[in-house]
Amino acid sequence: SAGISFKDSDRDVTFDNTYNTYKFIGNVKQASDDRVIYVRCSNDGTNFDTTAGRHLGDKILRNNGSIECNSDQTSTVWVLDNKAGGTAAGENYAFEITIYNSDLHYPRYLGLMQNARFTDNTGVISIISGRYNYDGKIKGLNFFPNSSSNFIADSTISMYGVKS
Repeated sequence: SAGISFKDSDRDVTFDNTYNTYKFIGNVKQASDDRVIYVRCSNDGTNFDTTAGRHLGDKILRNNGSIECNSDQTSTVWVLDNKAGGTAAGENYAFEITIYNSDLHYPRYLGLMQNARFTDNTGVISIISGRYNYDGKIKGLNFFPNSSSNFIADSTISMYGVKS
């Protein structure tokens, strides 16, 4: 599939004021080489926001004993990993994202993302603190590979609302 989306406007998705916290657990594989995974928010439950500077993020990446840190303050997406994956045996992404969608948070709607990628028995771990710079609740997420690529058919992402 080209991407996996969860929008409040979808018949079988509740992404509104029902829960203050949402969990997303994914296990995906790219259909093409040299791809990373993007995540984009919706603030209306129908359209995904492409406004520059709304998807802010800070990242810590550990790869084979070295640690990298970077910050993205201008993007139209969150990037789950700086290291591109592909179709080789063992290349896949497994991740958990928590969206804190409560009125208690500022900057509003902090998303904490954890990503483990395994390429031929080599693990890469990313910890990403993302902020969606919009004065309103997140009402949708879209997960998609860069460069008009696809996920393979067996890729899954599950959404859970956390009751308080």
